[in-house]
Amino acid sequence: MALERFDILTFNKQTKNIMDAVSSLVVVMDEGGRITFINQACTDITGYCFSDVEGRYIWDFLFCPVYAAEARRAFHDLISTHKPCHGKTVWRARDGTSNLISWSSQVIKGASDDKISVIATGVGVSQQAVAALGIDGIAHDFNNLLTVIIGNLEILQDYVKAPEGHALIGDAIISAGQGARLIESLCRNNG
Repeated sequence: MALERFDILTFNKQTKNIMDAVSSLVVVMDEGGRITFINQACTDITGYCFSDVEGRYIWDFLFCPVYAAEARRAFHDLISTHKPCHGKTVWRARDGTSNLISWSSQVIKGASDDKISVIATGVGVSQQAVAALGIDGIAHDFNNLLTVIIGNLEILQDYVKAPEGHALIGDAIISAGQGARLIESLCRNNG
């Protein structure tokens, strides 16, 4: 695969323009997990521009605490196994809103074999559900409600002091995410 030898750390202007033109989210991280690139779609959905996130760990600010440890573990598993991984996670934007994102990530070898990066591409799950149905009806509205519920629960975690409260909120976030995945599945099966 041609990308395996691509030096992802030396993006030129043309490469950046191509990455910014795609509607999918694109994040590139170094082998330690620090962000080295985000495309315009990431900026649009999160409200963070590249200068806001450069060198930061994605799990330190985009994930609610419930998902941060899981994201770190998945990243380190990817680095150690070099096996592509796929999953869904909730991102918290700068304005506090939440987005359920379906991700695919893989290790990319640089021009020299000792340099590796991780490239992750994603798409909003509600976008997938609407596309599967071909309408903007009930499924889209329900996913919007779940996104608001997840976002409010994540914000509520910042105000709850008791560990039991955090656990209950975490369970509610997970359940709302499962609801979103269920809607996506129903849309796929009925589309």
